[in-house]
Amino acid sequence: MVQVDDSAIAFDHSIHQNKLDDAQNDEEANNQQQIMSNNSSQLPLRELPWNLNEEENIPGKKHLGDSTVNSMSKNYRVVDTAAAEENPQTTQKIVNNDNISLEPIVEYAQEPLLPLAEACAPLIDIIDDILTYVQLALDETPDEPANGLTVDESASIRLYTIEWPGFHRSLYSKLNRALKAANREELRPYFKYLKLLLTAVVKLPCVSRMTIWRGVTKDYSANFPPGELVTWWTFSSCTTTMPVLENNLYLGTTGPRTLFSIEAINGRSIQAHSHFAKEDEILLLPGTRMEVQSQMIPATDLHIIHIRQIVPNEVLLEPPFEGAYLYPKNTRKWYQKKRFLLPMFLLTVIALVAIILGSVLGTILGKKAPKYICTHPYISPMSYDIGDIPMSAIFGDFNNDGIQDLAEVNQGDNTMHVLFGTDKGTFPIATTYRTGVDPISITSGDFNHDNLLDLAVANFDEDTVSVLLGDHKGGFTTQTKYETKDKPISITSSDFNKDGYLDIAVAIFSDSTISVLFGCDNGTFSKPISYSAGGVPVFIISGDFNNDTNIDLAVANIAENTTNILLGYGTESFQAPLKFNTGTRNGIFQAGIVYPVGHNPRVIISGDFNNDKRLDLVVVNSDDNNIGVFIADRNGFFQSQVTYTTGKSPISITSGDFNNDKNLDLVVVNNLDNNISIFLGNGHGSFQATNMYNTGNAPSCITSDDLNNDKVLDLAVTNFNDSTVMMMFGNGDGTFRSPISHETGKKPSYVISVDLNQDGRKDLVVTNFGSNTIIIFQKKVIYSWNTYPEDILAVCLLAYDNCLFKLQEFKRN
Repeated sequence: MVQVDDSAIAFDHSIHQNKLDDAQNDEEANNQQQIMSNNSSQLPLRELPWNLNEEENIPGKKHLGDSTVNSMSKNYRVVDTAAAEENPQTTQKIVNNDNISLEPIVEYAQEPLLPLAEACAPLIDIIDDILTYVQLALDETPDEPANGLTVDESASIRLYTIEWPGFHRSLYSKLNRALKAANREELRPYFKYLKLLLTAVVKLPCVSRMTIWRGVTKDYSANFPPGELVTWWTFSSCTTTMPVLENNLYLGTTGPRTLFSIEAINGRSIQAHSHFAKEDEILLLPGTRMEVQSQMIPATDLHIIHIRQIVPNEVLLEPPFEGAYLYPKNTRKWYQKKRFLLPMFLLTVIALVAIILGSVLGTILGKKAPKYICTHPYISPMSYDIGDIPMSAIFGDFNNDGIQDLAEVNQGDNTMHVLFGTDKGTFPIATTYRTGVDPISITSGDFNHDNLLDLAVANFDEDTVSVLLGDHKGGFTTQTKYETKDKPISITSSDFNKDGYLDIAVAIFSDSTISVLFGCDNGTFSKPISYSAGGVPVFIISGDFNNDTNIDLAVANIAENTTNILLGYGTESFQAPLKFNTGTRNGIFQAGIVYPVGHNPRVIISGDFNNDKRLDLVVVNSDDNNIGVFIADRNGFFQSQVTYTTGKSPISITSGDFNNDKNLDLVVVNNLDNNISIFLGNGHGSFQATNMYNTGNAPSCITSDDLNNDKVLDLAVTNFNDSTVMMMFGNGDGTFRSPISHETGKKPSYVISVDLNQDGRKDLVVTNFGSNTIIIFQKKVIYSWNTYPEDILAVCLLAYDNCLFKLQEFKRN
């Protein structure tokens, strides 16, 4: 049994809060952090701060008998940071089905079902004015409540949602404290009310399997590592709507924040029985068992933790009456068919979190290489300082000297560093440029037709895109900012309307849309136009998916587990606003087409896998332990995904012709199995699983290229826990030789190959989670080949892992 103290995840009720007018003399209340709103009306749901059991409160305004609760006249938000410390919630790691430390909640079920007033009688000496609020709840309850509940049953839920003046004195607060107390005897006075409340809640239908949200103004990422099993012992209130992260009244944009993305299977909607009927609240029951899937860090100090509810093997909460179902009837059968596995987050997690890789790979032909042994390929590296919390990078020849340069953005200090390369593969000169707040993704292109590469950066916490034009002096102009919608998280550029000028497309994290900024001849851009993109888009790539010469877009959505395809029309004429249901007018994009994928889609790549000259897609479904292949048809649509089983927690993928049969193959990294899976393509869009090869500990990313100049594709894999990169040289028949490992920076999480010094040999670029440095491994032996490889991996990094690059060069010994 491994036990982690998690003092803040004490999931108490979380809706509106009353002003603590009478709490100045209360020591506990004085320790609370108060975040207030001057709005006297109920706040809309998407403005609610979901404060993860930090003793959140409910506002109201009622005259209770002779007592007027002045504090219920306004809406307030209180973020509790002290009370939770006094009653820590334990996060349990379950090993070999060991029992958790808290006893299951069982004895309450033996109590008789009583009217609300009688059920609350044992609480008179525990909760102030309990019978007054009981009467309020009964008065607000209709004679014929929804869902077939009795008046007392419906009122018991309503009583739970009412806020007392001084939130710590509220029924929900004290009940949840008792539910998480180590001594179950503290819960006994609540048994009669708990019997009535749970009888009412369990009679409500379970919502369909869905993603719900909760938040807290603390960083709890260390207490929720991927793979951890956790038990929430209190009632937990959640929302179906993504919180407004930038609202300073709530989670805000600065300071430690944790947002939980929960895949719930037995939540109950209590809106019809709540004191706040306009709130779409989903309630989770005590004894909810969760498994942490992944983590991601989309902004400074903001941690998104993806957790999935599972059905526990043991009884944690006894059903309140015979025949009651705590879970959907088919839930356990579904669970027994699935495995809930740890998705190792490369630069975060979950996600999720998600990281998306857009890659374009060609087929490299050549003869089978002779047996090759590489020894002592590297000498000591050189290090380069970069900015704080690097998030994304891109290569390009930014000063037109024929040598690859590197541009990277740093979320911690809101800068972009451009490192100019030399013909020796070094980067001695670096220039720093200002970006917007929390730069997270970068793209490049010649936006003003002056034959110089320009840069565009998505600024996550500022809701802008920064454009920096090349200045003919090897540098860039001061940024020009363009507003987008909430939380731009991924960026790409292409000529979407075929006017000869590059445009910019941005995935909008909080708004479930993409924004397209159309380019002009002078490097400026139009106001953004929004297109629906599905729930919580995290990555965007472009390509001609239907072979009509028009650029299309593919968007990965983490909340809906879908990929949206927006087919481009390519016409120059455009009328705003766009109507997404008009497939024949002169718009730019058709309405998004949603294709269901698996759970926690982590990576998407494109390639012509059936040799019909149309781009197909492959999505890595990390939580389902498979990949999904989408074959394009002649009409620009995709067939339903065909899945292929991988190892545990696949998180990275690459494609290439590894057996020289002119068909694209796939290699998948299995994070929990410490190996890679090889899938050989047959040229018709299907694949055959062949070999698995062991890697180091926690492989995190893979790339493929001809690394030893024998015209055969090789592999490079980063091992997160070993701090190594592993090279596996191909034999040309779909098999690979024993790996050769080399040390990298701390916790490498991403790898890509590129010829940095234009010597005709591919270099290896590794991002390191634990070190903000750039390291160049110089070659020891110079060699050349006759044919320069035309295929180069194009990639946009969406890096949630605070990393930058380590550069390594290969040589043939």
